[in-house]
Amino acid sequence: MDIPLLPDIVAIFCLSIGVLLVCHQVKIPPIVGFLLTGVLCGPTALGLVQNPHAVELLAEIGVVLLLFSIGLEMSGEELMRLKRPVFVGGTAQVVLTVGAFMCLGVLTGQTWQQSMMYGFLASLSSTAIVLSRLQQKAQSESPQGRLDFSVLIFQDIAVVPMMLAIPILAGRGDTDLGGMLVSAGRTLVILVGGWVLARHVVPRIMQLVLRTRSKELMLMTVLGLCFAIALGTASLGLSLAPGAFLAGLLLSGSEYSLNVLEGILPFKDVFTSLFFISVGMLLDVGFLVHHLDKVFLFAALLIFLKSILSLPPMLLVGYPLRVSILAAMSLAQIGEFSFRPTDIGIVDRFNSVAAEFDKIVEPLESVNIKPDGTVDERNEAEFAALREAEKRLYTACDKLFGGNMSEAFFGKMHPFSPINGHFYCENALSAVGAYISRQFDREVKKVNSRVERYTHGYRTGKHKGGKK
Repeated sequence: MDIPLLPDIVAIFCLSIGVLLVCHQVKIPPIVGFLLTGVLCGPTALGLVQNPHAVELLAEIGVVLLLFSIGLEMSGEELMRLKRPVFVGGTAQVVLTVGAFMCLGVLTGQTWQQSMMYGFLASLSSTAIVLSRLQQKAQSESPQGRLDFSVLIFQDIAVVPMMLAIPILAGRGDTDLGGMLVSAGRTLVILVGGWVLARHVVPRIMQLVLRTRSKELMLMTVLGLCFAIALGTASLGLSLAPGAFLAGLLLSGSEYSLNVLEGILPFKDVFTSLFFISVGMLLDVGFLVHHLDKVFLFAALLIFLKSILSLPPMLLVGYPLRVSILAAMSLAQIGEFSFRPTDIGIVDRFNSVAAEFDKIVEPLESVNIKPDGTVDERNEAEFAALREAEKRLYTACDKLFGGNMSEAFFGKMHPFSPINGHFYCENALSAVGAYISRQFDREVKKVNSRVERYTHGYRTGKHKGGKK
């Protein structure tokens, strides 16, 4: 039996054994070992993985289970006590970081739109890395862990308005107020739905399962609830992570929460490891080698700036200086939602998606699509055409971004929602194209300037080694 993904999994696990053994000997955290494993087996190094996209899809399960386990370890009362760090500290951290990077970008010659985009990317931290590290060091329940977790929750929520702003930053004015209201309505639905599930649905389901005294049924029910709620929040405009956390929170106060946590831990560890490996696979080793000095310079600058910018929001919510410093330093990294707009590869991928887009939407020309991007499910032909177009579009966008980003990119509304005579996906992809174009043009100008400088030296005979 041919299983295409199996050779990739075998290669990843075998390589990770050697890397983790070396990391253990030199006292390097396992997360770093998984990242190094991903780098080594990635397409720009040894090229051992032939289906990186499939590995990334499995890795998403790791993030879901990680957030689910965090929710299981927390109660609703504890979360309510964190509302000030979430909304005050989280808002201050995002606004301050975006504002600072905007000012820095404008001062270095960038447009305010480009600078704001850089601010968006810099303001987000990696939920998976921070929470996984806190769990490994048994600091999830510490004041630092609670503070980091609060800010990360707000960052996940803040992704939605950031995505709303992308078409505006790209110079497209067809992002309407209606879309924002829809997004706010969906967030309200999540909150109300969570309350209903917590009070009336989940307790009854778990009582029925508990009476069977079946561990297998308990585990399948819990995992089913986890992924169902995560899928629900993703379909309403957020990512899978908040839904997974909500699912864990719904089960946290029950007498079976510890048993549930014990049952999912093996799955969580395996899939979370795959997540870090998939992140490592994104590294372009050739680019790193050729720009090693700049990479380290920008990394050091980013860590310093983000640590400094994250400190005042931590102090603002009343935490001691030591705890605030530790929490700020823990958030001093970039989240996974990013891509290189000046990479020639993304230009080629964008052109490929643009060329395929007409083929994707062609079957929808005769389909009566509602403002929310849906069709009458009773019309089987139209419903099937819409689902197929959505599937093809998501596959194309995942290819464009080099990862499983399509759900987050189109998270706030359906990609085929009509807006001012265009599909929402048209506006979004056009905005991305405009942004890539501006960035790439700037890089081309820099290259042309360097070429002109060097060739001028040869033409005039002033270049070192040239003849007059």
